[in-house]
Amino acid sequence: MPRLKHPPVGWGGSNAEAQKDDTELLDLQTRDNSLKLEKIEVPGSDVTLICDTSMPRTRPFVLASERRRVFNALHGLRLPGSRATVRLISLRFVWPRVQSDCRNWSRACLHCQRSKITRHNSSPLQTFASTPL
Repeated sequence: MPRLKHPPVGWGGSNAEAQKDDTELLDLQTRDNSLKLEKIEVPGSDVTLICDTSMPRTRPFVLASERRRVFNALHGLRLPGSRATVRLISLRFVWPRVQSDCRNWSRACLHCQRSKITRHNSSPLQTFASTPL
């Protein structure tokens, strides 16, 4: 039986209640897709979250109001860039358009923009002294 090894940080009963009323989640459950959404009990509490169990790692569904917070928490750990951030988040959480959201937010990250190389410095061409043969 799939289960959550650790509860997502800061997720309590309010998120579980909000998941019940989320229209996006209800639409996702009725649509035909590769996600296998099930109610999973959070260890150490009586809270149940809707999670995707189609992969070896159980991934909780993230509501639209919490997505940016999840992104900031994981992207802010080491500012890994857009591809690594997408991989990091999509292995742990699920929501519609997770890849495009994370890619756009990574590209808009001011800290990441500041740390990019803005100009490649190259040395001017120089002449070398010829050596006698």
